[in-house]
Amino acid sequence: MVLNPAFMTNIHQVWLKKKGACPSTGFMALVLSLHICDEVHVFGFGADSDGNWSHYWEQITYKRLRTGRHPGNVEYKMIEELTKHQVLKFYKGW
Repeated sequence: MVLNPAFMTNIHQVWLKKKGACPSTGFMALVLSLHICDEVHVFGFGADSDGNWSHYWEQITYKRLRTGRHPGNVEYKMIEELTKHQVLKFYKGW
């Protein structure tokens, strides 16, 4: 994904309050979608029912809650807050 660095900085500083090293590409795509789409529906973002973060295409044998440089829990809480205020619709994963 190619975005203006100022947009990415805004997401990190304003939306995520400078938590983590940088926002995930998924969260950046979500914020971009909020700016350009009439409706945003989010599917499967966040940890699975066991608390593990991964991409749907990854085959990981030993998963554990880890988001690397990204503030996954902060992003997830922001999505829940946006859902609460009916800014987007959130369909949780399993």
